[in-house]
Amino acid sequence: MKADLKAIIQRQVESMLTPWRNPLPRTPPKGWIKALREGLGMPASYLARIMDVEQSTIKRYEEAEASATISLKTLLKVAEALGCELKYALVPKIPIDKMIEERAIQVTENRMKSVSHTMALEDQSTGEEERNALVADQVKALLGGARRDLWR
Repeated sequence: MKADLKAIIQRQVESMLTPWRNPLPRTPPKGWIKALREGLGMPASYLARIMDVEQSTIKRYEEAEASATISLKTLLKVAEALGCELKYALVPKIPIDKMIEERAIQVTENRMKSVSHTMALEDQSTGEEERNALVADQVKALLGGARRDLWR
């Protein structure tokens, strides 16, 4: 039952990520705040007035966004003032199931290193085919168990 729930959650997250996997527009070099403000022909003084901040604060926001140091909270406030929505997502570079599988392989390989070393010292090392079968079994066991075991 828990494995089914995990699979359902994984599929739901993956489906939510689908639109984000398409190429998104690049962030303008000056940042979105300045690009939108200038695109609207809006002076920084006007944005400052509707946000009830100093004009120098708008300049700081624009510089902070361009240098990727702006907070999400501030970006949300500016987006609202500009009549925009802030869209935010962490998009895995590869599908989630592939990430989980790669992590299971990595954990298994790490575990196998110490076991293989000990077995070699005791002159009980295994062949490559047998080792690969053991790795595959361990990966399968990890994937069927609690996901948190992958991250310990």
